[in-house]
Amino acid sequence: VDVGFQNAARADNHVAFHHAELTDAHTRANDGVGMDAGGGGEGRRGIMHETMIAMTAVESLYASLRPLSFLHTSLTREESSMPNEKFQQANRSHTSLLAAAEKKALIWTASRLPRWVNSDHLTGLGFVAQVAAGLCYYVASSHPQALLWVIPCLIVNWFGDSLDGTLARVRNQQRPRYGFYADHILDAIGTFFLISGLAFSGHMPPGVAYAFLIAYFLLSIEIYLTTYTLGTFHLSYWSFGPTELRILLIIGNLFALRNP
Repeated sequence: VDVGFQNAARADNHVAFHHAELTDAHTRANDGVGMDAGGGGEGRRGIMHETMIAMTAVESLYASLRPLSFLHTSLTREESSMPNEKFQQANRSHTSLLAAAEKKALIWTASRLPRWVNSDHLTGLGFVAQVAAGLCYYVASSHPQALLWVIPCLIVNWFGDSLDGTLARVRNQQRPRYGFYADHILDAIGTFFLISGLAFSGHMPPGVAYAFLIAYFLLSIEIYLTTYTLGTFHLSYWSFGPTELRILLIIGNLFALRNP
């Protein structure tokens, strides 16, 4: 984003330079109309008309870029002051059916991972596995056995998505701003691919699948707003969390294979 606004600021200066050039060209063309006589004046008037059109377009572009330059300055000032502010992490609330057992398993696993494995690796692994699960659902529309491929993808997604934050906490390498943003934006994109694959798998009507996706996004918005305003991050609702939802999908896949 910062690079983009810097480019916009440079474009602002670039447009201003060409605006001055076109103004000078307009003056020269206007002088030429007054000096020419006979048929030459028609050609000069055509040049002046085209120059005026170009100036109008440049002025419109110049006006649209000025707010970007101002916004870039504001964001840069705000970002430079951010490291001096103390970041208050939200309290985590996880009350799903498997939360206690899952937490113990994740801490045990995180303490035994090789040192070269970090949270970014796990986040990327979980995202790729979620997208792969969506692709497998799509393939299942013509090859039903692909529903079996979804199961290991969901397991790998659970491993990466659930363990990345635990690993950072176990090693005391938390990056709360970056971690919260990157983890949940990738979750949203991955869920879109997963549900889209399910919608075109032939095992769920697209309208139902995308209604579920909309409900998921609405619930996510509510969770993130609650995190910001109340300082509590809810990882589960009604004793159900992401892990329980993955288990339901696995059961649904097995049921669909048995009863096509």
